[in-house]
Amino acid sequence: MKQIKQTIFLCLLWMIGIGVHAEEIPNNEIWYTSSDGEVVKPYYNVFGTTIISNTYSNGKGVIKFDNSVTSIGYGAFSDCSGLTSITIPNSVTTIIA
Repeated sequence: MKQIKQTIFLCLLWMIGIGVHAEEIPNNEIWYTSSDGEVVKPYYNVFGTTIISNTYSNGKGVIKFDNSVTSIGYGAFSDCSGLTSITIPNSVTTIIA
């Protein structure tokens, strides 16, 4: 069931034009790009850990957390209209779409 939820979430991101990449990144980071080169502002209480910084420079956004990201909750990026791609760490085991 978990795999189905992850697949549905990733398909939804793909359908609205957001690229999803599987790449080895630190477990306490999420990388992204935005169409306007600005920081996107996801919901803060849906990652199972606390966001400690969110920066954008040299064409890449980095959201850093105080611990490993293991889940991405419902609507985490729903208000991020400029989001064009997202790279999540391998530590994410739950995505609620």
